[in-house]
Amino acid sequence: MAPHYCGTRTKIRPYNYTPVTISGRIFASTLEKISEPAGEHPCPECPAVFEKSGSLAKHMGRSHNKNLKARCPECFKMLSHKSAIKKHLLSHKPRSQWPYQCPFCLKRFQAKADLPKHFMTSIHRNDPR
Repeated sequence: MAPHYCGTRTKIRPYNYTPVTISGRIFASTLEKISEPAGEHPCPECPAVFEKSGSLAKHMGRSHNKNLKARCPECFKMLSHKSAIKKHLLSHKPRSQWPYQCPFCLKRFQAKADLPKHFMTSIHRNDPR
């Protein structure tokens, strides 16, 4: 069983989520999460409190996951693999320095794998190029 946090809690963090994925799809599970009534979901490990249970679950996976082994040298975010640090470090640089660029709209990306997803968005979906 996880230890329970005993101390002063932070204010409730609101659920800020866009239901549409980068590919333009909306999942039923996402709509279910959005329709959950607002409440108080405290983290058992730290002072954070979340409005939705899904936000708490994401927080637990990102902040208190025992599989996170590599730490960013700039912001100290924990990542699952040392190989993930290289991509993560790009988030600390201006977008203009990101290595991959859409040849049509010139938007920049951190990973080459983001380009096919970008091409499926409404910006390019009906573009004949």
